[in-house]
Amino acid sequence: YRMIFIMNFIILIIFAGLLYFFPELRIVAKNPLKTVYYGVIDTFNYIRHKDWNLLKSGDIICYCSPEFGGGKTLSSVAYIRSIYLQYHDKPVYDPERGKFVTQKLIVYSNVEFKDIPFRIKRVYYMYDTAQGVTRGYHAHRSLQQILICIHGSCKIRLDNGREKKVVPLEKPYEGLYVSNVMWREMFDFSPDAVLMVLASELYDEADYIRDYDEFLEYVKNCGDTAAEEGV
Repeated sequence: YRMIFIMNFIILIIFAGLLYFFPELRIVAKNPLKTVYYGVIDTFNYIRHKDWNLLKSGDIICYCSPEFGGGKTLSSVAYIRSIYLQYHDKPVYDPERGKFVTQKLIVYSNVEFKDIPFRIKRVYYMYDTAQGVTRGYHAHRSLQQILICIHGSCKIRLDNGREKKVVPLEKPYEGLYVSNVMWREMFDFSPDAVLMVLASELYDEADYIRDYDEFLEYVKNCGDTAAEEGV
């Protein structure tokens, strides 16, 4: 019995030491039922969200049968809608971050790509922009862009060096063409805004004009060059 008492005393000392040095264990010891409850819920959500809600990245090809004619059909639209409802805004586990994130789906069609005046070489997105924050503040020497607010809304302030104009983007099926040598500022983002940018060139810092006075000088020089060539 003495040996058993000593062993139990040692185990008690070790357990007390663990509780002292590890606050997590103290929480578990004080709230055993809640720990089991949240453990079951978290395990269930982990398995469900990781296995069911994750949509692999890539393109979804919709085949339109010849008897329906060209373009979009009801069947392909219904198929895309079902996938969107199943996966969009669903929590999924991101192993790189080690936590759950909200999955966002971007639906686009190549039917109208013929109307874009350049070959798309880069696509990127602006999202989670805090209220009151203005982005952009630059122009490009050569690059052209199409801006599409595919979710939420925002406003674009355009400046060609002679006049300024503010264009609201509120519909996911409308795009704003921004030519080169055009100062742009993106502002008034709604909390859920996602701005998609289609660019004619890959990223090149040398193509940026980030100083407004330098931009005005560049516009003036471009105008003088064009005038000389016209003569």
